[in-house]
Amino acid sequence: MCRALLIFMLGMPLLFPQQAKKKAAAPAPAKQVEPQVQAFAIETIAVEGVRNFTAAQVIAASGLKTGDIGDKAKFDAARDKLVASGAFASAGYRYAPGPSGKGFALTFEIVEVEQVYPFRFDDLNASDDKLREAMRKSDPLFGAKIPGTYQVIERYAKAIEGVLGAKEKIVGKLTSEVPGEMLIVFRPEGAPVTIAEVDFKGNKVITTSLLRNTIAGVAIGVPYSEPRFRQLLETSIRPLYDARGRIRVAFGKVTVTKAKDVKGLVLSVELTEGESYSLGKVHVTGAEPEDEMVQAADIKTGDIVNFEDIGKGVDRLKRFLQKTGYMKVAASTERQVNDEKKTVDVTVKVERGPQYVFRKLIIEGLDINSEPEIRKMWAVKMGKPFNGDYPNFFLTRLREDGIFDNLGKTSSRIEVNEQYHEVDVILTFKGAPPAPEKKKPRVGEFSPTFF
Repeated sequence: MCRALLIFMLGMPLLFPQQAKKKAAAPAPAKQVEPQVQAFAIETIAVEGVRNFTAAQVIAASGLKTGDIGDKAKFDAARDKLVASGAFASAGYRYAPGPSGKGFALTFEIVEVEQVYPFRFDDLNASDDKLREAMRKSDPLFGAKIPGTYQVIERYAKAIEGVLGAKEKIVGKLTSEVPGEMLIVFRPEGAPVTIAEVDFKGNKVITTSLLRNTIAGVAIGVPYSEPRFRQLLETSIRPLYDARGRIRVAFGKVTVTKAKDVKGLVLSVELTEGESYSLGKVHVTGAEPEDEMVQAADIKTGDIVNFEDIGKGVDRLKRFLQKTGYMKVAASTERQVNDEKKTVDVTVKVERGPQYVFRKLIIEGLDINSEPEIRKMWAVKMGKPFNGDYPNFFLTRLREDGIFDNLGKTSSRIEVNEQYHEVDVILTFKGAPPAPEKKKPRVGEFSPTFF
């Protein structure tokens, strides 16, 4: 049987001659051969997709120029060079006959890296102009803002090292010195020098000790850079002067020296405190009637301007509007300074947002006898503007008035329907915990409760 099966298998091509012939005749798949691009002169070069760079910069970075002899290998190399620069997320090209029909019209198609940042230098022994010029010569893509990619930062760091002629390695790091603003800082490798002490010169209105203590809380131990330090002066020292009507205080030259006893820097700030200004008129926009809004803010005019007091007045105005249903009210201030009269007018710009109304009261923890009585005492009517302070005020009055003999913990919470700007209030009542047992309990004693 095995012999018969072997004969059968060996005889398959003979039994099915047509199929065997067809299989043997099947040709091998043809090898894909990429067409060759003949070498011709490049007549024109265009660039598509430029935003931060110019077409001339991209062309220069590609290494090609009009008049060069071009072919596919050179076009590929130019594209790869653009990608390797670190300035482009992608790069491609296409070509067609040039205007004369005897050469190429080459077009680069690029997508730029979107994250580009300003930059500065820190602790480098050379002028900014000299360092920027070295960066410009090293890279045709140089500009006021640079991509934050490793390739770009490393290339510029090498250019800076060439200017300094030092063995110390230069690094570039992306950092934030001003809230919301990122930049690249080039500096020597290693830990940055921090601020150890800050002193002030020219101050008379505010004592040196107060100035030192105020800036110490935000600056001591912070890596030093002048832009960052000046931002700290604006956010911490200027409010001290604003509260005293010295709105024209100026922070002049900052002298930097090395500390003697500790590792770090000593900074000396030259102050010009300026004259005192008084508060002129107060205006309110975005909410009416204006007279009522100004009265609610209760900001006193005619005296030395104090922006701490103005801030408290803005808070009073916001609370006033919140009591009328504007739960998401926001406000900001603008100054109109009259240097001749030494006065400051203030405009409070209000954004009230939607007005919310009360929908229903939900009571938890009371029995069927107590709950109706509480509902009668609740003063806010359905459909009326919702006062966010009222629920807690209501519970406080219940406790103070002794409505319940055994009132424990109470709380309130709200549920907001943002679509219809409606508010439900949930009041929760709990009885007081039982008093600890006395040593000699009285038979038949019991504590009344309203649950």
